[in-house]
Order: sequence, then C-alpha cells, then structure tokens
Amino acid sequence: MLTAKHLKVCVLLFLSTCLLCFGKVSLSFGAEKPLIAVVLSSSIEPYREALQGFYDELRSRNIEFASAEVTIKGMDSGDLRLLLKKLNPSLVHAVGTKAAVLAKKEFKDIPIVFSMVLNPVASEVVRTMKSPGENITGASMDIPLDLQFRYLKKILPGVKKIGVVFSESETGVVVKAAGLAAKGRGLELITEAVEFPGDVPGALGRLVGKVDCLWSVADSKVFTRETAREMLLVSLREKIPFIGLSPSFVKAGALAAFKLDADDIGRQAASITGKVLKGRAPSVMPVSVPRKIKVVLNSNTIKLVGVKIPKDIFASAELLIP
Repeated sequence: MLTAKHLKVCVLLFLSTCLLCFGKVSLSFGAEKPLIAVVLSSSIEPYREALQGFYDELRSRNIEFASAEVTIKGMDSGDLRLLLKKLNPSLVHAVGTKAAVLAKKEFKDIPIVFSMVLNPVASEVVRTMKSPGENITGASMDIPLDLQFRYLKKILPGVKKIGVVFSESETGVVVKAAGLAAKGRGLELITEAVEFPGDVPGALGRLVGKVDCLWSVADSKVFTRETAREMLLVSLREKIPFIGLSPSFVKAGALAAFKLDADDIGRQAASITGKVLKGRAPSVMPVSVPRKIKVVLNSNTIKLVGVKIPKDIFASAELLIP
C-alpha cells in the first residue's frame, strides 16, 4: 500500500515524464536542446519577473534551450533530487535564496546558476563573490555600495554627512566598506555601533545634529519592528531624511529606498548561463551584482522633512502615496 509520501514522489515522477514528453522540454531535429531545470523558491511576482528576464535574454542571444520549472514550496530535498534526476538537466537555474541553497545541497555535478539571491556569501551559497567555488554562481540582489551612494547624492544633492546605526559583529565589515565608498563620492559616513536593539534610540540621539540624513544597512541587531518605528519617528520629528532598506520602509514613512530591477537580474543570470553552457566553470565566474536600481519615494515624507527632490529623479522614481 502506497504511503502519502510515496504517492507524492510517484506523482512528481509522473509529472516530470509528462514534462519530457509534452511540456516545455522539446526536441529539435532529433537532437536534444540543453535542458534548463528552473527551481523557484516561490511564485511571487519578483521571481517570475526575474525568470521572464532570464528567458528573454537567452532568446535574444539566440541560445537554444528547453526548460522545465518546479516551485519548491511544499517540496523537500528528496523530492527535488528525484525529480531533477529524472529530468537530467544540463543546468539548474535557481531563483531565490531558498532554491539556491537547496540546489547547492542536492546537486554537486550539475552546473547551477542562481538569480535573486540576497547575501550569497552570508547564505553560504558561494565561498566569495569573486570566486564562488564548486559548481555554482549567479546574479545576486546585493546593491553595490558605490551605486547606493551615487543615487543618494542624486536624491539629496546637498547631503554631506550620512548617519548609520549598525552592530560591529554583524555588519562591521559592510559599514567599513561603506565608509570608503561614501568617501569616494565626497560624503562622510558617521557611524554609531550598537550591540542590542535597545541601544538604538541612544545611538540615534547621538546622530541628531551631526548628520544630514540616515542610511540603513541590513542588520538584525539594529532593525526590529520597534527600532524601525523609532528610526522613522526620529527622521520625521528632526526632519532628517531616512533612506530605508526596502520599499516597505518607504510605505511606512521613510523618504526613499532603492528597488531592484528583477528583470535585469534575470538577464544577468542568463548571460552567465550562456557562458556556462559553452563550457565555462561556474566556480571561477564572479557573482554579479545589480546594474540597475529604481528610486522609491514617499510623497508625504518629502513634504514632512522639507526636502526638494531634483526633477529628473522625481520624474523617474516610483512614487508611493500612503
């Protein structure tokens, strides 16, 4: 008698066979095209947008391929391993951090190219950004620090001193690099290190009067629901523009944030994939970083903090009107 687990695996194998016969995997003049197995962390819109960019870029480069897609939500590693073994792909394209982590764990002899992965080194997806190692590389979501400060200067041309609250143990290395990137753009990064979320209000108080704006770095010791609210309140009360971590911060009241171009990240992954399909080893191909970002602005906060956004930035930005 089949258990629920065995039944699930049988269904997956049946579906994979159907894909091979009738689905996105196709044959051309008796010769198989390279099969790309697409593994998605979930079916959220940014992942689908990145995947569409991936497909469009491969086609624009006249790279022939066949594809089969699977979403790992609700699937364990054993199921995925069985399914991809049945498909026998030439390459795995993992979309999202969970998919990349799972693909790396399960497949050591199939090239893996990922997209939409945040902090691939910290997530242990790759060894380093320059030398990923093993059989994996791809396109990350890590916006280069220099690009962030270049856009920050465009949004707030009068800014000279930028404040950031961080924890040395978690983001000390990032903040040190940020200081150098800011200096290269003629800016000064004023830092306040904390060890616990409860230290954040005091750190913010010490920055008031010293900085022209607040910049944020993804740090779990700094950002909790309470500290994020405190940072937003200080920003609005003291009229200090706050550059948030994501568009959700802008929706909550931050002046601005940077939004990734998911389509372009998918296209970067496709460019890497083309080289891998021609024989390049993923292990020696550097992980790419976003080339394009979009500024997201809060229309109410612009008025509340009393800043004037340059016309060209305002015209091209995504405007949130809470």
